[in-house]
Amino acid sequence: MPKDINPFRGKKTLGNTTKAPRRSRKDKSKGPRKSGSSPWGLFGLAASIAAAWLVGAWHIRDQRTRKYQVDKNTLARIMSKPMKYTEHAQCRMDCRHISQEEVAATLRQGTVNQRKSNLRQFPCPKYVVDATLGLQAKKNVQAVFLACPTHTDVVTVIDKDTDWECYCP
Repeated sequence: MPKDINPFRGKKTLGNTTKAPRRSRKDKSKGPRKSGSSPWGLFGLAASIAAAWLVGAWHIRDQRTRKYQVDKNTLARIMSKPMKYTEHAQCRMDCRHISQEEVAATLRQGTVNQRKSNLRQFPCPKYVVDATLGLQAKKNVQAVFLACPTHTDVVTVIDKDTDWECYCP
């Protein structure tokens, strides 16, 4: 059996097959050889990073704008239907000093909390809406709505700033 069997002998290889020029003994002691480097390579890298950052920032802004528009359309559709308050919602609104006007303002100014909402609930998807109401005395309100085909149910309303004592069924 021969010692030196090379299965790739005689076959063409891919890529660049040219050899690098040999360096003299004097050049080897000076470290790695530098080709004529230019500052344009560094400038190109910085420009590529800046362009990628700008595209990413634009994409994030575009997603936020789209989400805001979807929220506004959804909340407008919920508001367009007749509003029905459950017994539980009326009791909680009384305890927490939240009026029906503030519930309507929550739909006008709020955003849909996607994490707490259940849009696949049938026949009435559940929307949890967060809003900050008032000009001077800011009031953080969270309301839960069921968007039925013919009407909108207000399930409960929560004042997120104050823990009111409430005895509702």
